[in-house]
Amino acid sequence: MLQKHEPHRLAEQVAADTRQHQLRTAADAREDALARRVIAEVLCAYLRMPPDGTAEEVQVRRAAQKILERHTHPGDIRHWPGLFLDFSGAHLDRVRFTGCRFEAILFTGFASFISARFDGEGNFQGAQSADQVDFHNARFVDDVNFGDAEFAALPKLDHAEAGPDHLKLLQRHWPAGWTLGDPEDDGWAPLLRTD
Repeated sequence: MLQKHEPHRLAEQVAADTRQHQLRTAADAREDALARRVIAEVLCAYLRMPPDGTAEEVQVRRAAQKILERHTHPGDIRHWPGLFLDFSGAHLDRVRFTGCRFEAILFTGFASFISARFDGEGNFQGAQSADQVDFHNARFVDDVNFGDAEFAALPKLDHAEAGPDHLKLLQRHWPAGWTLGDPEDDGWAPLLRTD
């Protein structure tokens, strides 16, 4: 009878050891800039791979995005400052970089923030893209900064909106070729092309 329970005990021990290893790795990454960079590079590399469309792959992709979101949020104790994120040709699914700050971000291929919601500062200052960046249907709730951003093509902001700013004065710097329109009845203002 004892032998039947041995595999369960072994499985529980392996799970506990794995969890302890994960916690040690996460703690090390908070202290080690190289470990942070490697983890971010691996997650970005995964997000650049074409999705296979399975439900399992979508869950993994969203988990990878969530990890990057958590570590690019300056208000989070898990914030990893100074990350360089390479979303060259990334396939992002329902991304939500809430309140995140990107110190350095590169889009060398098409990058999509379609339907992304930026609840905090959307800071893309200094972002570089050699291809199209798509913010179609994105919502910017707070400050937005595209200052010094360099885009090879006019970024797509069709149907993107900026949130109501009547409660406080917000700083908003849109990419060249775009401006904020008049607010709609719900307080959200559409982004309009200037050309």
